Amino acid sequence: MQLLLLTACATTELTDRFSIEKMLPLSELRQWSFEGRLSVVGQPVIFVSWHHDVDHERLKLSGPLGQGATTIDLTPNKIMIDKGAGEVLISDQVEAFLFEKTGVPIPVQSLRYWVMGLPLPSQAYQMTDNGFVQTGWLVEYKQLQIVGAAYRPAKIFASNTQNKIKLIIDQWDVGNAK
Repeated sequence: MQLLLLTACATTELTDRFSIEKMLPLSELRQWSFEGRLSVVGQPVIFVSWHHDVDHERLKLSGPLGQGATTIDLTPNKIMIDKGAGEVLISDQVEAFLFEKTGVPIPVQSLRYWVMGLPLPSQAYQMTDNGFVQTGWLVEYKQLQIVGAAYRPAKIFASNTQNKIKLIIDQWDVGNAK
């Protein structure tokens, strides 16, 4: 895979086929986090802080200046949503419940892998030049960034027949979390 290095913004443009093999070392990390921005067509931009641990994901979502701050905790079969008023909402219908409570159609169970540059392991996928197709979604990696000695996704587009999602990852933190 050939990459064009843009040193001024510390990202690389994809100029050849995307390779999952380059992303596999990230899948071995037990902990990672990132800060970024999530855009869903027809919705305002959402600022996202995502923290991953082995069996737990914590997403903090907010609008500009922290408006509408929401914390989402995910385990493999449960979602907990806290919009701040002291009430925590819980369900085992992860994506349907997330859409119902936030109005944002995000395939969050797949997205936890897609942000690592990997397809969801339990589902079939087909490679494309810049990513893959999985569960009806076209996942494209438009930019990668160098973090430590490895490449990490920096700009991800995901779309299906009804939705378009753009995730821009401003900063990765992978520490020494192997």
